[in-house]
Amino acid sequence: MHANNIENPKRNYPIAVIASVILLVIFNLIAGLTVANGVPMGKMELSNITQPYMIFCADLGIPSIFVNIISAMILIGVLVQLSAWVLGPSKSMIKVAEDGNLPPFFQKRNSKGIPITFVLLQAIVISLVSVMYIVVPDVNSAFLVITITTTILYCIVYALIAISAVRLRYKEPNMTRPFRLGKGNGLMWFVSLLSLLSVVITIIVSLIPPSILPKSFSTGYVIYQVVATVVMVGVALIIYKFKKPSWKKSD
Repeated sequence: MHANNIENPKRNYPIAVIASVILLVIFNLIAGLTVANGVPMGKMELSNITQPYMIFCADLGIPSIFVNIISAMILIGVLVQLSAWVLGPSKSMIKVAEDGNLPPFFQKRNSKGIPITFVLLQAIVISLVSVMYIVVPDVNSAFLVITITTTILYCIVYALIAISAVRLRYKEPNMTRPFRLGKGNGLMWFVSLLSLLSVVITIIVSLIPPSILPKSFSTGYVIYQVVATVVMVGVALIIYKFKKPSWKKSD
């Protein structure tokens, strides 16, 4: 979605993605190991992002005001991220709508060009999903369940992308592509199959009830993940099935 906003995306976008992945792995490993070293086993509070700082400050004798400063910095970071997390998917989806895959109602923009319908829809859906915080026994469990649900949905999308990439190589072999994996199709097959394998493993692991959940909720957890995935994917397929030519936005 953001590739067209950078200079020379054919060269710079792949470099940016690869560099980001490497840095993210390194930083997340360091952060994860640091948190694991500070938080006692079984005492992790997923909903309290400042928990490690509170523990370190208490152990090192650092004034608690430091935790408040960190909290303010995290808040600023989260607010900045909202522009990408909210507008990124919305801008992608409005392209889908303007191509005729969604009714004209979803093609509305405000005076600033923001896809207002999708932004509001995201707010409504997230508010409904947040009901999990009431149903699930504790906040940590609810946070984990919701996060895993989004992970499974992401995996399905990535699987479709991998399959589509291979299919388009054969359906449109002569199309000029800004970025291409290899001169032939071998590298594309390798990357796509590796992606599919990773996606399948991730989905299988995601369906295993986390140890943080009560044993009595294990069956309900699996049912919820399956039903939520089927419903969300099913809605998209139904809309696509009944789309009309008149939905396509005229140039």
